[in-house]
Amino acid sequence: MAQYTVGDKRRYIYGTTRKDVAVRLNKAIAERDSGIVYDSENLKVADYLGRWLDSIRDTLRERTWRRHEEISRLHLKPTLGSVRQDKMNAFEVQSLYRSKLDSGLSPRTVQIIRTRLYKALKQAVRWALVPRNVCEEVVPTRVPKSEIKPLDTRQAKKLLVTTRDTQPYFYPLYVLAVTTGMRSGDLGSAMARRKARRGCFAGEAHGVQRRCQRTQDLTEQSGYQVAQDGRGGAQKAS
Repeated sequence: MAQYTVGDKRRYIYGTTRKDVAVRLNKAIAERDSGIVYDSENLKVADYLGRWLDSIRDTLRERTWRRHEEISRLHLKPTLGSVRQDKMNAFEVQSLYRSKLDSGLSPRTVQIIRTRLYKALKQAVRWALVPRNVCEEVVPTRVPKSEIKPLDTRQAKKLLVTTRDTQPYFYPLYVLAVTTGMRSGDLGSAMARRKARRGCFAGEAHGVQRRCQRTQDLTEQSGYQVAQDGRGGAQKAS
């Protein structure tokens, strides 16, 4: 162990060998003398995430921010919240990913958790709270690609007829999806613009976008997927 001071604060350096401690001490002193001082003030990860979320709230859409907050509250704080910000290591982050997969979460969800944590720690580096982003040292979760088989003409017609008879309000969306391959977000925007041009209130146009999301859910429940690659056609999930 070795110690050095930054202003009126005393810092300690630990290592497995005397040589390791000496190397770390020389680096810390060099950074101090050049004005680079990382000081998270014993900040816990949970407290940091709360401050980070507050700082970015006005820079994101409300729905996006709420998703960030949800990931933090449900997945990051319960596991890493009690860890000191400057003491968090790659092993703890890798263990987080593993535990989430073992709990039954999909690889895609774990990938989203990783993205949120990476974004939060990237800001911590910018604020000089930590010297590096430990997420960069962790192997990310691999998301397997599932094969998608496009519908043939008969299947597409059956999907449209069924939608027309059971969900007539959503029928135009399905026609657009099958014939153009528009993404779900583009479908919602198109319907919102159509409503807006007819003089509807903005709130009603926004409601169309929400109903478009429900359309995507209904499509997936029926065993079909709207094409997301811009090539057109509804697609049957394998």
